Amino acid sequence: MLAVGYRSVVATMWSIQDKYGPVVAEGFYKNLMGKGTASSRPGFDSTNTARALHQVIQSVRQQVGDTEQGLLTWVPYVHFGY
Repeated sequence: MLAVGYRSVVATMWSIQDKYGPVVAEGFYKNLMGKGTASSRPGFDSTNTARALHQVIQSVRQQVGDTEQGLLTWVPYVHFGY
């Protein structure tokens, strides 16, 4: 995706749990569109892609804890680009 011109790509490095895929996607897009935090402006801003992913992953991490299974829940999600 980066090679054909997309500035940012969010992906997973390996299989993810079905339970958390929709949670991460919904939270990511809410954060990206400026609805996830009080300090962000409404509207699409692709420069905040990494931050949007980080915020939702921190939320998931708090939910699942720091166990080995919890680690396997949030660690596959990655951001490439700028």
